[in-house]
Amino acid sequence: MTNGFGCSKTSNIIPVVVNTPKATITVPGSSSVCNGNGVLLKANTGAGLSYQWKIGSTNINGATDSMYVAYTSGSYKVKVTNSCGTSTSAAKVVTINPLPIVNIAANGPTTFCTGGSVTFNTTGDPGLTYVWKKNGVDVPGATGSSYMTGTSGTYTVVATNSFGCTSTSNSITVTANNTSANVTAGGPTTFCNGDSVVLIANTGANLSYQWTRNNVTLTGATSNSYVAKTTGAYRVNITNTATGCAKTSSAVQVTVNCKIGDSVALNGPEVQINPNPFHQSTELNITLPDNETGLMEISSIDGKIISVMQLNGGAHKMNIGENLEEGVYFIRVHVAGMERVERMVKY
Repeated sequence: MTNGFGCSKTSNIIPVVVNTPKATITVPGSSSVCNGNGVLLKANTGAGLSYQWKIGSTNINGATDSMYVAYTSGSYKVKVTNSCGTSTSAAKVVTINPLPIVNIAANGPTTFCTGGSVTFNTTGDPGLTYVWKKNGVDVPGATGSSYMTGTSGTYTVVATNSFGCTSTSNSITVTANNTSANVTAGGPTTFCNGDSVVLIANTGANLSYQWTRNNVTLTGATSNSYVAKTTGAYRVNITNTATGCAKTSSAVQVTVNCKIGDSVALNGPEVQINPNPFHQSTELNITLPDNETGLMEISSIDGKIISVMQLNGGAHKMNIGENLEEGVYFIRVHVAGMERVERMVKY
């Protein structure tokens, strides 16, 4: 400062501070994510601050909040401005990793009969790991690049790449058509010559039938039931005409093990049952050759021995049946190497 006499003097120094804003970026989570996800970037906050986010040196249009979610790989900065000036942050690098590419294809028809199968093979990026799913649920142990199945369902595979990113393939639906074949006997399968049993197969829409005995086709036996009169192993083959799927039942063994009313010799034992069938009891008359001793045996339809009685030669009359349950029984009389069988029914 200079006065009127030409004298001058310098004053003391007063420091002046211009408060330019601080500019920093924090990343609350990971800065490396899979495509479809974003990375949250947060700038420092304070009164009177405004923001402009940049990728590289280029302003991001509309990115003027204190936070920004980045969906593209790159180097991000934020410019912070207040009334005193502007500051630009250091860069934060964001990495958006690619999703794996994976597709599946079937090596054959996906609709087949039970017992068939189809294999799915994957195509797409190399170096992937896999988890196969059926109806959205993990298939235990199915982690290969291919998968074989024989059961109905909708199948996909989830693939993971080296970045830990996952993708789900297209889906393929499998239909395994099941045809059942079951036979029910309408009565005892062990009986005497002249009797029979009705064998009944399961029914349903679009079903056709063919019966066999001892694996030989029975001509004309093409309904859902068959009357078996002779010993043999009976099966039915059922075909669903809508799907073409067929199945053969398990065997039902029919045994004809006696001939009612016949003796092995003309002088064999005589057996009469009256009445037959009966409701409470019946009269049994047995005549054996003179001077011969025989055995009288009562058995159930399934061959269970109910009672045995020794008889001397001559005529015998007795009431039987009071203690028997309702059902079919056989009276067998053995004498001198001969046998006679009669069927008896209690109702």
